[in-house]
Amino acid sequence: MSDRERSKVLGGLLIAAADASRAAFAEAVSEQGFTPTQARALFALVEPMPMRSLADQMACDASNITGIADQLHALGLVQRVPGEDRRVKLLTLTAAGERRRAQLEQQVRDSTFPIDRLTTAEQDRLEELLRKLTGEATAPGATPRQPAATSRR
Repeated sequence: MSDRERSKVLGGLLIAAADASRAAFAEAVSEQGFTPTQARALFALVEPMPMRSLADQMACDASNITGIADQLHALGLVQRVPGEDRRVKLLTLTAAGERRRAQLEQQVRDSTFPIDRLTTAEQDRLEELLRKLTGEATAPGATPRQPAATSRR
């Protein structure tokens, strides 16, 4: 197989793996009544932030965040509060939003994802390779992971 053919095959496999993971995430969060986008917004709101920052973090247009914020606000999960610059509203989770996010996190943790088919050692190696591909040596603020001694199987 030529290098170009190998690149095409590997690229296709990366896309298929991402699609399978995305579908598993969508299934997990739908069991709690959320869309993947709503869930990602809840996960991102670990502290109050401007909607523009949330849009940047989620890599989407700010106008999309307005709709998501409206939906989550209608559910009583977020509120808009004034920031230091009173012209900028911050999104923050309500107490109900904190509880629902915790439930959602548990649902996702308890769900099965394609990555779960790999042993811990295989996951560690995949992480290393993906970090190399993306140019990220280690997770922000984290120390490099040590190879695991046992597998998940």
